[in-house]
Amino acid sequence: RKDPWGLERCVAACEFFLKGLHRTTRASGTIALSYTPLDKSQVINTNADISSLLYRVGKEAGRSDFIDLARKIVGFVLETQNQDGSWNYNAPDVDGGKSKIDNYHTGMNLCALMDLIPMWDDPGTPTQRLQTVYQKGLEFYIDRLFDASGQPVWTVKSLYPLDIYSFAQGI
Repeated sequence: RKDPWGLERCVAACEFFLKGLHRTTRASGTIALSYTPLDKSQVINTNADISSLLYRVGKEAGRSDFIDLARKIVGFVLETQNQDGSWNYNAPDVDGGKSKIDNYHTGMNLCALMDLIPMWDDPGTPTQRLQTVYQKGLEFYIDRLFDASGQPVWTVKSLYPLDIYSFAQGI
């Protein structure tokens, strides 16, 4: 059942994403939003989450502007996936090079893409690409960001520090 009060607040949050964050239109035509109104970062997991929320709220509220922006942002998430299925924390071509690849930010990307499964059936969505990126990311996450016993590791290069976010995201 719809909750008008909750939907109103979600729409307000999405309006902030439309107008309150720095927007970078990349050479490919995809869009990355900044982490805060004060920076020009291109943090991949926050963009994945924003895309997921914009899409779901856009569908519920009948806002095609939210859905259109969600598609452009998810395009950014798709194009920044590394060949091995991983994602860096920041877009690799921003901030002077590659940033870390860690457990919980990778898991956050996957959860956001999973929330976008309904988008896969929408016209105008690169469905096959979205499914392929999700599958490749999931395989990387399971194979490289957990040890043989199933314990999450911090990064592909380090078990430590043991981090509650990695454990929570793994669940």
